Amino acid sequence: MSSQAVRRRAIGPLEILIVLGLVTVLAGIAWTKLGPKHPTPTAVEAVADQLAIDLLRCHREAIMKQATFAVTIMPGSSAGPGYYAISRPLGPSLEEPLREFSLPAGISISATPARIEFRPDGAATSDWQVDLTAPHETRTVTVTGPTGVVRILPADGAP
Repeated sequence: MSSQAVRRRAIGPLEILIVLGLVTVLAGIAWTKLGPKHPTPTAVEAVADQLAIDLLRCHREAIMKQATFAVTIMPGSSAGPGYYAISRPLGPSLEEPLREFSLPAGISISATPARIEFRPDGAATSDWQVDLTAPHETRTVTVTGPTGVVRILPADGAP
């Protein structure tokens, strides 16, 4: 028998830190692959979001610039897709066009009434409802006339 004892080496703090770092990296990768998924917005949701943003900008600009801003809905036809236009009325029959947004194919738009104006006091000319429709999906964007508040209603139509 040998007179030398077998000596075992203990795990040092550096090795523990390396293993913990590797486990953390692997857990982070697994979380991104297997963790909760955020649903990507559909085309109708994206258009509703963009319309709401543009309406809020018109509301804000009307107040800041003490001017009237208008949004007009143009439903699609066989000649082309629907779109909405933002303008600033300059007189009874004269408008300064500011922006147009064409809808993606397959999405239709309708509004009651077809035009709304935001006045310098922040109010809108009337209550307004815009319906965006695609196969199997509808979103509604509303504006409350006296306050100019813009909302996107949930898919089920609940407030």
